[in-house]
Amino acid sequence: MLDQPQSAAVKRLLARNKDQEPLLSASLPYLTPIDDGTILMRDGDLMASFAVDGIDASTSDEVKVRDLSAVVSRLIAQEQD
Repeated sequence: MLDQPQSAAVKRLLARNKDQEPLLSASLPYLTPIDDGTILMRDGDLMASFAVDGIDASTSDEVKVRDLSAVVSRLIAQEQD
């Protein structure tokens, strides 16, 4: 596992008495946050999140979406030359 100090949540999960009813958190795949955008999963994997800015194609004007699509297509075509 990562050389990360154990959070209070991890300590509680590890120290939980076996006779107690399972906690809801035991069925979640997330274990503990590493930083603001990264979570340590139970299987040891890391999950990160990020936001992508841009127009929302489902709520934007169709003409605006089409125009932006044409601009991006022209840029891609120029790079392929």
